Amino acid sequence: MAAVSTLQRIDAAVYRAEKAIAWCLFLVMVAVMGVNLVHRTFSRPEGKLSSWALSALEAGGVHVDAAWMHSTGSVFLNLGLTWLVCAAAALSAERPDEADPERRLRRWDARRALTIATGVTFGLAATVKLVLVALPNGLIEAIKYSLICVLWIGLIGASVATYEKRHLALEIADYLWPKAWSRVIKGLAMALTAAFVLFLLILSVISVGEHRETWLVNPLTGVVLGTSIPLWTIYLVFPYALGVMALRFVAQVRGEP
Repeated sequence: MAAVSTLQRIDAAVYRAEKAIAWCLFLVMVAVMGVNLVHRTFSRPEGKLSSWALSALEAGGVHVDAAWMHSTGSVFLNLGLTWLVCAAAALSAERPDEADPERRLRRWDARRALTIATGVTFGLAATVKLVLVALPNGLIEAIKYSLICVLWIGLIGASVATYEKRHLALEIADYLWPKAWSRVIKGLAMALTAAFVLFLLILSVISVGEHRETWLVNPLTGVVLGTSIPLWTIYLVFPYALGVMALRFVAQVRGEP
């Protein structure tokens, strides 16, 4: 029993670490794609907003220098639109009335709401400027890094779901068998699932080994395209996740019905 308790504590620690890693990878993915989107949007020589404004002015018979509109004019347009959106959000923000929770009150008065909107606007503008200065060429491999994060999040998430017993299952089977058979049937189902996951684990180990051999023969081919990251290191998440899942399914073979 002591050994079982120790294994359960270890599994719980691994589970917590997996959740932390998954969340960190998710934040990294969001940050990478956010930076990539900001750079692609604001590094254009001709912005969409300034192009629309220029077309509207010309349609109205007002002629404006295109170079000015796409530079200084674009800055004012973006700042103005951002401020209007932030101001509308701040002015419409509500909070529950302490005396009557069903009643909603404005969170901030007009002066404070507009001050907050101004601060947020200049904060966003500073962030965009920082991205453009620090990354003049942007994150060229942003899509590939994000896909790697998605792969790891998906597999680690599958391992987390196995720990939480939230993996996909046909619940209708619980109503097909007599309750006296429930424990045996679930045990057989978990055993078959564990066997299938072990089979996938063996295939993943073979695959990682072959990718590693390819990389050792020629380090320029066995990498993520456009980077120096060896593919086999990315694919290590397959044997890890499948191995942990197999162990957890085996542990659930004799679990509660």
